[in-house]
Amino acid sequence: MDAFKGRHVLLTSDVASFLFVIKLKPIDTNFLRSQTTKGIWIARCVGIEPCTLVMDLEGTDGREREEDDTAFEKESSLFALAISDMINMWCHDIGRHDEIITLMFVIRDKTRTPLENLEPVLREDIQKIWDGVPKPQAHKETPLSEFFNVEVVALSSFEEKEEQFKEQVESLRQRFFHSIAPGGLAGDRRAVVPASGFSFSAQQSWKIIKVNKDLDLPAHKVMVATVRCEEIANEKFSSFTENEEWCQLEETVQSQPVPGFGRKLSSILDACLSEYDAEATYFDEGARSSKHSQLEEKLMQESRSEIILSSGAIGSPQLLLLSGIRPKSLLEKLNISVVLDNEFVGKGMSDNPMNVIYVPASQPVEQSLVQTVGITKMRVYIEASSGFGKSSDSIHWDHVLVSADIGQLSTIPPKQRTHEAFKGGFILEKVVSPLSTGHLNLLNTNVDDNPSVTFNYFSHPSDLQRRVDGVRLIEKISRSKHFTNYMKCDGKTVEKRLNMSVQANVRLIPKHTNDTKSLEQFCKDNVNTIWHYHGGCHVGKVVGPDHRVLGVERLRVIDGSTFSKSPGANPQATVMMMGRYMGLKILGERLGRAAGA
Repeated sequence: MDAFKGRHVLLTSDVASFLFVIKLKPIDTNFLRSQTTKGIWIARCVGIEPCTLVMDLEGTDGREREEDDTAFEKESSLFALAISDMINMWCHDIGRHDEIITLMFVIRDKTRTPLENLEPVLREDIQKIWDGVPKPQAHKETPLSEFFNVEVVALSSFEEKEEQFKEQVESLRQRFFHSIAPGGLAGDRRAVVPASGFSFSAQQSWKIIKVNKDLDLPAHKVMVATVRCEEIANEKFSSFTENEEWCQLEETVQSQPVPGFGRKLSSILDACLSEYDAEATYFDEGARSSKHSQLEEKLMQESRSEIILSSGAIGSPQLLLLSGIRPKSLLEKLNISVVLDNEFVGKGMSDNPMNVIYVPASQPVEQSLVQTVGITKMRVYIEASSGFGKSSDSIHWDHVLVSADIGQLSTIPPKQRTHEAFKGGFILEKVVSPLSTGHLNLLNTNVDDNPSVTFNYFSHPSDLQRRVDGVRLIEKISRSKHFTNYMKCDGKTVEKRLNMSVQANVRLIPKHTNDTKSLEQFCKDNVNTIWHYHGGCHVGKVVGPDHRVLGVERLRVIDGSTFSKSPGANPQATVMMMGRYMGLKILGERLGRAAGA
C-alpha cells in the first residue's frame, strides 16, 4: 500500500540503516546473524522526499519465539505484503515461502554468481510462487505482470566489501527520490491507500491477519475507503456548518430576501464538495462516490436551500423564462443567459373558454355566487349566478362581464342605475378539458411586465362544437315551463337575450340561433376566461413527479402551471390540496417519515 505523497518499504535492518539513514542495530557476525529486530518496527526515513516509511520485520532466522516463530513469520510477511510497495529479502530466503509475493528484490550478500545469471533463476522461482497462489476464478490465468512489476537489485557483502556495499546502497537510495513520478519505483498510485488512511489500514490489516490468518485485500481497501471517506465527509460537513459566509447567509435570509442567494449558496456547497473530492480522490471509487452523494444530500438538508415557485400558470412559466430556463434560441433574442435549454417551458398553455348569457327576471332574485348547476354529456359545465353585490359607488361607472350593468345597459342610463333596477342572473357555459393549447412568451426582460399569452381558443374544432352544443342546451332550458315562470322575457327569443349579453363587450351580434355558423361566431366573439388557465410547466416535461424542475437542482414548481387539465369547477381547492400534499412530502424528505408523508 502507499501514500499519494510517499510509499512504504520493507527492508532488512542493516540495509535499511544505510539506505534511509535510520538508526538500527547492525548485524554482529560474532552472534551468527541472530535477529536484530523483534516484532515489527516502522519509522520515517531521513532526507528522502516524498515521505517514505520503512518497516523492519523480525527475520526468518529468529529463535526467541520458539514454536510461534513460523506463525508470526507468516503473519508478518502477509502484513508486509498488504501495506508495502517494495520488499527486500535475504538471498537464501528466495522462494522459501509461498506467502511472500514481492514487488522488488534487493539481494544482499551476493555471491560471485553474476546478477544476469542469478536473476532468471530468481524470476523462475517467483513465477512458481505466483502459480501456486490460490486465485479467484476470474484471475486463474492472469499473469504475474498484471499485478507486480518485479525488479531485482544485488548488493555486495557488507562484511567483505563495505565500501562497495555503501556505494551500491547510495546508488539505490537515489532511486527513491521522486519515486511516485511516472515510471518510478512506487509504480501506479491509483490503487493504493492514501496517506490519510495508512494508520487505520495498517491497524485493521494486522487485526484481521491475527484473527483470520488471511486478508482479502480488495475488500480491505473498500473497508478502509469507506471509513476514511466517511471521516472526510464528516469533517467537510462540520466545516460547512461553521463556514462564516454560510452562517451570515443563513441569518440574513431569515429576515429579508438575499439577492443572488442561489448563486452564493451553490458556491459554498461546491467548494465544500470539491474539498471532499480532493482529499478522497485516491480511495476506492465506489466508496468515494457513495460518501460524496451522502455528503451532498446531508448538505442539502442542512441548507434547506430549495426554492418553491408558486406564481400560477402565468407567473411560474414567466419566471422560469426570465431565469434562463427556456429554448436557447428564444432566450438569446432577449440576451438572457441560458441556464437550461428546455423547449417545453411556457408550452401547452390552456384555458377553459367561457360564454355568459344574461337572463332577465320578473322580480329581484337572491344574490348568488357562481356555482355549478349542471354538467352535460359533452363535458360542458353549466354555471349560474344572480343578484347584485356591488357597492353603491361602483354602480354608476363599472360594468364588467357578469355584473348588474349588463342587464341595464340597453334600458337604463348610467346615472339612473340602481340595485333595485337590476333583476336577473347569468348562465355561464364553459368547456372543461379543452383540446386547444397555446403558449406563453416574454415581451421583454422586465419581471413586472405581463408576458404574451396565446391560448388558441377553439383551435381544435371539438372545443368549438362543444360550445355550440352548450348554447343550444341553454336555449332548450330557457324555453322550459319552469324556467319561463321566472324570466322577464315575454316571448323574447334567445337571440335577443344573446344580444343583451354581448352589449357589454360590443362584439358582433349573431343573426339567429338556428344558424350554426352564427352560434360559432357568437362563441368566438364573446369568449371569456374564468381564470382557470393552466399548463406551461407540465409534469414530465418541465418538472418531475416530485415537482422538481428537470435539470435544475433545488427548484420546484407547485401550482396550476403543472396541470395538464384543470378541474371542472373552481381549481382553488385542488391547488391548495396539492400544496399541502407536496408540503408533507418535502417535510418527509427532510425530516423523515414521522414528520411528513
